[in-house]
Amino acid sequence: MSGSGRQAGVRPKSVRRGQPGRSSYPPVSGWHVVALWLLGLAPAVFLPGALNRFVFIKLALGAVAIACALMATLPGRVQRSSRVVLILAGITLALSALLGQAPLAQLIGRAPRYEGFVALSVYVGAFLMGAWLLGPGANPVLRSHLVRATAVAASLIALVAVLEAFGLHPLVTSTSRPGSLLGNATEQGAYGVGVVGLCLHALVRRDRWALGAVVAGGVLVVTSASRGALLGLVAAVIVTVLLGAPQVRRVAVSFLGVGVLAVLAVPLTRQRLLMQSPLSHQTVSGRGLEWTETLRLLGQHPLLGVGPSGFLDASPAVQSAQYVRLAGAGRLDSPHSLPLQIADGGGVVLLLIAAVLGWFLVRTVLTLRRDVTDAPWAIAAAAAIAGWATVMLTHFTAPGSTPLFCLLAGSLLGEPRPRPVRLVVRRVAAATATVLGVVLLLAAIAEIPLRDGLRALAAGDGPAAVRSFGTAHTLRPWDAGLDAQIAHALIAEPSPEQFGSVVDKYLNRARAAFPEDPWTLTDAGLYAGQTGRLTDALHNLDHAHRVAPNDAEIYLIRGQVRAKVNNTAGAIADLRASASLAPNNPMPLQVLADVYRQVGQTTLADAALAQASALEP
Repeated sequence: MSGSGRQAGVRPKSVRRGQPGRSSYPPVSGWHVVALWLLGLAPAVFLPGALNRFVFIKLALGAVAIACALMATLPGRVQRSSRVVLILAGITLALSALLGQAPLAQLIGRAPRYEGFVALSVYVGAFLMGAWLLGPGANPVLRSHLVRATAVAASLIALVAVLEAFGLHPLVTSTSRPGSLLGNATEQGAYGVGVVGLCLHALVRRDRWALGAVVAGGVLVVTSASRGALLGLVAAVIVTVLLGAPQVRRVAVSFLGVGVLAVLAVPLTRQRLLMQSPLSHQTVSGRGLEWTETLRLLGQHPLLGVGPSGFLDASPAVQSAQYVRLAGAGRLDSPHSLPLQIADGGGVVLLLIAAVLGWFLVRTVLTLRRDVTDAPWAIAAAAAIAGWATVMLTHFTAPGSTPLFCLLAGSLLGEPRPRPVRLVVRRVAAATATVLGVVLLLAAIAEIPLRDGLRALAAGDGPAAVRSFGTAHTLRPWDAGLDAQIAHALIAEPSPEQFGSVVDKYLNRARAAFPEDPWTLTDAGLYAGQTGRLTDALHNLDHAHRVAPNDAEIYLIRGQVRAKVNNTAGAIADLRASASLAPNNPMPLQVLADVYRQVGQTTLADAALAQASALEP
């Protein structure tokens, strides 16, 4: 592929508004075409045989796409004002991470979405790529290639989504709303909304690629059964209607009508929309509690928040007993709302920066809609971003769809480059992106031996599990979260002491990286109790309880340890609290029955055992 590219289109004088003297579009390079296809196809890529099949492999493909874009002359750049805003956002996030509870891990990024340097560098790179290749005055051939790549990716994802809707699970999952090749149903719907918004206007030109993309996007929205995605679809159509020509408006409204009929025809989607499905009310209640508790957390850290990935460690401190009874004390890494996610990552400062960037987007769209040449693209990108952002009001960013919408945002905030970037600068940047792509690919491959190790443990083959875990760590040595995951798996075994120094190695690395992580502290307490170090066990469990005061598992494990040191009153109090927070789990009641018998209260023991028996299937 040639770095200089070839001439690919001439702009007619009749549509050259506001750019006097410009007689042609920038040449199209094969490198740029490959870059857009890679980024466009990334949402549909997954890694078979991996435990986490979706995150790292999509990020790796995004990094390679950025490297390819840098291999040829870059016709555009980010507007100066937007560059300043991006730099301020980066400084804010870095500072908030350094002030967080796990500074290095938060700077790098933590499971499950790794939105520190690991993922955010790809998101920012996609934004820059949009300005470089697709901004005002860009060659429409490149925009057409992105639409085609998106159509192919959306069709592949829609195919799997349809199979899942009919009860088939080609990716082997037990969830009722698996999310196709994106791994999450709402993420699937958010991506589908953006695809519809991007391509809806092109239907008036009878563009077959756009038609395929719109149909696939509609299928993704409907089969996702996400109410947020349905609202996002309405937002994308509204933007198209408000900004588009009369013919485009008619097409958009007609599509929305067909979408409504499809929603009513699909049972699960209809039931969730009408609040008739089993979990529809619980989801609404859970979101309300998450947002309320996040606001409490932000009240404690208003200026800079808790840093990127900091919500994971900080949120248990504000989780109420009501929320834990409703949803369990699971590992929440986001408050399920993009505005709150921005605020918890960088506080009021980052929220204001994001608002300024949003205003720049709105201002640019309103300006470009008056340009005959760039107006269709501006309207399409605006509709896609508006629809996706609407879904994000009740969801979170993720590597499946976020890079595409960063690309579109960058295309709106770009401008023609007055002078070319020096070759050495592009080559160094391309090499850096390539190295990042290799690191991310190795990180993705590490999920295969990690899964093999967990399977070996389940089969009782400890030595094979340890070997597989060692391979995973070698492939991803920078991820302390991986160490924590491996330590947890080994400690959960009936006889963890058989692994000896192996557990200590992984657990110590995890504790050093996450000193305030309640789950790591709980694992440390459990392991100390299993190996007879009861004083250490209580020290770690007390620490975990201070960090997560409404965690049922912490109460359960501490109750067992207290019983071993003959603190029966404390054990009974802990076990009763655990049973209250996890009313569907019989284990706290079973252990409580044993403690009651230990102190001779047989009547209470029999009552607790009867309650436990009633809960067992």
